[in-house]
Amino acid sequence: MATMTGHHAPNAGEPRVQTLIVEDEPTVATSLKALLAMEGHEVTIAGDVQVARRLLWSRPFDLLVLDLLLPDGDGMELLRELKHDPDLARLAVIVVTATRPEEAAREALSLGAIEYLEKPFNPMQLVTAVRQALAPAAPDSPATR
Repeated sequence: MATMTGHHAPNAGEPRVQTLIVEDEPTVATSLKALLAMEGHEVTIAGDVQVARRLLWSRPFDLLVLDLLLPDGDGMELLRELKHDPDLARLAVIVVTATRPEEAAREALSLGAIEYLEKPFNPMQLVTAVRQALAPAAPDSPATR
């Protein structure tokens, strides 16, 4: 069945994209989950850094949607930890946050985030970033060399 974004939900037996959303605002987390579920993702939500760490180091995820302002810590610090862990360094990360400073965006992107979106964000901008983050690298791209 086609979704309004033009993608198809996976057929029975097809693996679903495993996505972790780290977001403490329930309405934002629910909106993100609904949007990504329409894209065929299996979504898990963590409301704080502690839960996110436990999940990330206990099971595989394909995508992380990360807020930087969390009740028990800094999402940027979690991003730094991921990038220093060989098992998690290649995890696709999209930052969605209310933090506006240019330096935060530069740091997140330098740590490997695919995209840095400020709240409120355009849902299609997120969908486009997710699709780009999960697209296979071209055979001659720098990522595959």
